[in-house]
Order: sequence, then C-alpha cells, then structure tokens
Amino acid sequence: MEPSFCLFIESFLSQRSQLGFTLDELEEYVLGQTQNMNTYIDRGGSAQLKKDILLFEEESKITPVKSKIKEIHRVLSLPNHWRKNKEKTEETWARSYVLTKMTKLDLKKFIQNPENQTALNKDRIDAIYSFLESPNRKLVSAEERMYELFQKEKWLLPEPNGENGQSFLSKIKISLDDLKAKKFPEPIPYETRNRMPLFEVQTVLITENNSFYHSVRRTLEEQEVIAGIPVDMIVYARGKQTIANLEYLYALFEQPTQKQYFYVGDLDPEGYSIFAQVRRKYDDLSINIAKNIYLWMLREEPNPPAVDKGQRKNREDFQLFLHQFNEIENAEERAKLETMWKENKRIPQEVLNYEKLTRKK
Repeated sequence: MEPSFCLFIESFLSQRSQLGFTLDELEEYVLGQTQNMNTYIDRGGSAQLKKDILLFEEESKITPVKSKIKEIHRVLSLPNHWRKNKEKTEETWARSYVLTKMTKLDLKKFIQNPENQTALNKDRIDAIYSFLESPNRKLVSAEERMYELFQKEKWLLPEPNGENGQSFLSKIKISLDDLKAKKFPEPIPYETRNRMPLFEVQTVLITENNSFYHSVRRTLEEQEVIAGIPVDMIVYARGKQTIANLEYLYALFEQPTQKQYFYVGDLDPEGYSIFAQVRRKYDDLSINIAKNIYLWMLREEPNPPAVDKGQRKNREDFQLFLHQFNEIENAEERAKLETMWKENKRIPQEVLNYEKLTRKK
C-alpha cells in the first residue's frame, strides 16, 4: 500500500468551496477516508500526513494563514489554519479588446485576476463602454440607468450570491456621475396648512412617527400653532429612514436654506441619535428640535416606560440633543432627561395625541 495521503488531501481541497480550512478538518477527513486507525497508521500516520501537507505547501497549493500562524495543531506541530491557493488562470479576453476598453475603463483588476474574465463581465463592460461612447446623455435615476445597461434596475444592490454591482463599478473606477445617473431621495409625505403654496412656507415641522404626523396634520385644520410653534408645513420623515429621506427637502423647496425647521421624535436613545445625525448631515438647514413639543411630552408622562430592547446608546448624540435645552431655563427638564438616560426610560411621540393637541386651555 502506498504510504501517502496526497490523493485524500487533493480530494479534500477540491470538495471545499471556501479557500480557508484547518488541519483539524483535514485530519478528520483523512481519517474518515482511511476508514480505521490501523489503516491510517499503516500509511504512515501523522508523520506521513505532515510530510504530505508540507509537500502541498512546497508546490504552492496551500499556504498557512499568517494572521493565525501561532495556533499550532496539537499532533502535526504545524500551523492549524491554512488556505488554498488559487490556480493560475489563462487570460480569455484578447489583449486588443482589453486595450481598447481601457481607453475609458480601468481593467487592471481583470488583467491581474484572469478568472474574472467571464462572458458576463465582458457583457457588462461592453454595455458601460458603449454608454460612455454615446454623446449628449441626460441625467436619470440610478435604477433606470441600471435597467438600461443590465436589464436589472436593482443591479447596484448586493445579491444573495455575493455579487455587488457597486463593487463592480468601483473595480473599473466608474461612478454614477460617469453614467449620468443619480440615487434620488425617497419622496416624503408632507402637507401644508390650508393648502399653502410651497413658496409661502416659512416654518416646517419634521416628525419621526406616522401617528404624530397625522395628529398634527388634523390639528392644522383647526389652528396654526402647535405648542407655541407656528407650523406652515408638516413632514413625515419615516423613523430610521429620516436621515436619508430629508434630502428630499432640497428638491421640494426652491430655497430650502431659507426655511425654519423644527424636529420632533421619540425621547429615547434612538430618537436622540436620529436628531443628532440629521443635525450633522443637514447643517446648512439649521434644523432645531421643536423644544416646546418635547417639554409638553415630558410633562405628559410622569412615569416613562423602559426603552425597547436593542436600542444602542450614544452619549455624544444625547449631549447634542440635550444642548438644545437651555441650562438655566430648562434645568428641571434637563435633569429629567439625564435621569431617563441613566435609567433607560423613554417617552414616545404618541404620548401627545390629537385630543391633547386640540385641547382648549
């Protein structure tokens, strides 16, 4: 009997879809193939297996993982973590083709990795190259352009198989701007008081939650002021999507920086962070909290419930939110907010409903 495990090692490597493996896995596979310990020992046992592993390394078929090289296999006295080396692949694209396309695209990654020179990638490159050759193209949405080029409007989104259109564009150093495409912001629900024209709007109340949006919308049919704040327009920014969705304000208004914006969300870690991120991202809009509404929320709920599980706390975001309350004038409210933060308590926007907003004082 040939005292070698090379065929077993070859079989083990060919069956693995992942590049990485451990000698524990390899040893278990070899023992399974030899069926019993006596056969394993007859073939040379651990000493022969170690010799064959080193032979595969010498032939550049496998390599120890450098970051885990200190973890040694208990029996073989070799690094436990290894990876398969990719076999060299011959180029399938003609060099003349590559040189032609490189006048507009960066194909270095495909030259360095010939295994990516597939028919599918060639079709993609042809489509992009043809587009770049076409003159006088106008700006369209990213989804529309992706469908035009690849018959797949969501091509930029990651797929279950690991493919990623955005990564492909980065690889050839092409941006959406090059393709005359743009990711337009999501339209956001809004309503102006008494159907006021957008150019007349001066004050905008941005709300995080759907129910509060509708309560304010209904209230504006009866009165112009909410908690002392004159509101010309109410915007629903959709909770966690608020940070991205507010970009739509730039498309909505001709002079968005000339408006006055007030923001109201939940009094909880997530709500504080949403406001803080909005404030940082849209610093030219000078968005401030609707302080009077928050003060009302604090008064309405003397016994705040516990924060929902899974909310992350960011002290820096909380401090930015807290800074909107005057240290002297709002000392009591600041103290309550600090206590809520420490005790993981919250007050949702729903504490103020339509009945309370329209209650006669």
